[in-house]
Amino acid sequence: MRLCMRSLRRASLPLAMSKGYNPRPRISLPAPLSLGYIGRNEVLDLELSQWCKPEYVRTKVNQFLPEGIRMISVQLLGEKPGREPDGFSYSIPLKGDTPVCKEKIMQIEGKELLEIERRNDKGVKKKNIAPFIKHLRSSNGCLLMLLKTTHQGTAKPEEVLKLLGCRPYTHYFPSQITRTHVSLVSSIK
Repeated sequence: MRLCMRSLRRASLPLAMSKGYNPRPRISLPAPLSLGYIGRNEVLDLELSQWCKPEYVRTKVNQFLPEGIRMISVQLLGEKPGREPDGFSYSIPLKGDTPVCKEKIMQIEGKELLEIERRNDKGVKKKNIAPFIKHLRSSNGCLLMLLKTTHQGTAKPEEVLKLLGCRPYTHYFPSQITRTHVSLVSSIK
């Protein structure tokens, strides 16, 4: 977020500012990336105080982004877009001796109850993540997954990998989990 704010300010774009004692640029990440994941095609919402051509915004911001990070496209939205994440696509490179196979994937996709344990400060809680798994596929040494997100939460890629019998560092590296797409829907009813 800090990188985005600095690049936008250096680009001298007419950023809309929040009201109050300590005004800040009105930018947000509708789907923040989990710590340690690689992100491709992430989404940034920003509000300008005056109209600018989308191509101008993209070109101007890209001049101030570091190598390896690019603004790919800019889309105009109405005032207060009210968007929230609906789903995430992930790609995880698997090591050669992985237990993932078509039969195992079909078993998981066909179940209505897939309970996992989540630990937090208050203890251990059981959660059914079956409703959040939309699609799994193994292709060219990678596990591709499409996970749905709702107000009740979502599944984490590591949880799905654990259900498939994969162990970190043995069958995959957690630092290579890549979120390849964020699907957004309007939250305005």
